[in-house]
Parts: sequence; structure tokens; C-alpha cells
Amino acid sequence: MTFHPKRWTRLSVALAAGTMLTTADLARAGEAAGSEAPTRLAWWIFGNEGESGDKGSSHHDEGGEGGEGAPAAATGEGGEGEGGAIASADPATDDVAYLTALSLIRGHLLVGLTLYRDGETLAAEAHMRHPAGELYGGIKDALKARKAGSFLKELDLLAGLAQGAAPLDRIEPAHAAVLAKVDTAAAKAAMTPKTAFTVATKLLKTAASEYDVSLGEDGAIDNAEEYQDAYGFTQEARRILASLSGDEAQEAVGVIDALAPLWPSIVPPAKLSTDASLLYGAAAKIEILGLGVD
Repeated sequence: MTFHPKRWTRLSVALAAGTMLTTADLARAGEAAGSEAPTRLAWWIFGNEGESGDKGSSHHDEGGEGGEGAPAAATGEGGEGEGGAIASADPATDDVAYLTALSLIRGHLLVGLTLYRDGETLAAEAHMRHPAGELYGGIKDALKARKAGSFLKELDLLAGLAQGAAPLDRIEPAHAAVLAKVDTAAAKAAMTPKTAFTVATKLLKTAASEYDVSLGEDGAIDNAEEYQDAYGFTQEARRILASLSGDEAQEAVGVIDALAPLWPSIVPPAKLSTDASLLYGAAAKIEILGLGVD
């Protein structure tokens, strides 16, 4: 029988993911964090109730999917939705929350451009519209507090071009302009190796929640956008980790690369035999790897 995390309790989902943790993973956690490691692992398995809950309706005009950046964030069962990834801290002062929000924006835009290049302009338009409509409001004050500048104008321009099915030679420069502004904003926070692993872990937990929501009965695709969001957030986690040096980062990138079968194509097939437990397991492995990073 195919395992569907949505049907299980929070503990069941986490334990399914935990079956991917090897003896070496647990030993690494112990070496990196000493007696704290079991507590950290238990925290991940049983969850932080401040960041969990049922995921609400998707794609609100303000505050995001479940309210990105809003105080009452909705999240996926057994993981973090987009709101849960950043709502537990103030992005104006918390680098992890701030950089995670910017990374979620990048993940949406990555999917949008990929779909546009594949000729899927209608689906691409939705992903290019989501950052301004769902995420930007949650970091607007943080951008001002950090003197990072605004990039709402660039987001709106890109979304407008996509909505009008503009040619790719107009979409790509507009997309690049947004990313340049996002990178400028990201430079206002310290992306230390420890922070990078934490952000990547949050992105993967969010991806797991989105992938889970995308699946219906017996692996049927219920929501293509969530399937694509999961891809974008996973690739953004990979980009962040690939920018680091060291054995832990290299191993973490390999963990993400092993997830490739979860997305046989950017436009999902009618049915999948995979499920979100692989993403939950990858998030746990990378969180453990991060314990050994300064």
C-alpha cells in the first residue's frame, strides 16, 4: 500500500521519514551536539507546536499561502507550510526568517521561469504572481528596517509581463532584475554556514508540506502548483547548500540530488508513486548535518 502522509498523524509522518536516518546519521548528531542531539532530533520528530498546524486554503491575496509572514501561519501536516517557515520570528531582526522568506520568493520565481521556458505560460504566470501577492507583504517592514530597498515594482512588472504572455526575451531580463534585487536584499543578513543549513532545512520541510498537499488518493495529483512549489523550494535549498564548502555541505547536496525522482517533470503526471516522506527524511538528514557546522 502506498504511504500517504496526509492520512497519518504528525508522529506517523515523522517516523516514516525517520526510517531514512541511518546509524551513521544518529552518530553524527551525537558527535556534533553531544547530549543535546537526542533533544534536537526529538524536537524535529514530534514537532514545534509553534510552527505547526493544519494548512489553510492556499493563495490568499495578502499574507500568503496560509499567510506567509502573518502571525497565525498555516502549515502542512507533519511539516511547515510557507507561513510556518517564517512566522515564528520577526524577519526584521531574525536572519533565518528573513532569508527563508527571500528564498521562498526565489523558489517561486525559479518554477515560474522553468515553466515559461517550457511553454507553460499560464502555469508560469501563477508562480510569478505569488511572491508579490503572498510573500512580499510579510517582509515589507523587514526590508525597510534593514534598509534593503524595495523590489515590489520589479515583481509586479514580471507578473504583468507573464500575465500578458510576453515573449521569453522580455520575461528573462525582468526575472533577472527581480533576482538582482532579492540578492541585494539578502546581503543585508548574514548567511553563515549554520544559517544556510537552517534555512535549507526549513525550505525542505516546506517543500515536504507542499508536496504532501499536492497528492490526493492513491498518488493522484490534486494540486499541480503545490507539486511545483515543492520543486522550487527544494532547488533553492540545493542552491544555498551548494554555495558552501566543506564535507557536510557536499553531503547535503547529495541528499537533495537523490530527491530528483520526486519530480519526473515540471508539469506533473496524472499520478505519482512517490510521496512526501522522502522530503521529510531529507530535511531531517540535513538538519543533523547542520549540527556539525559552525
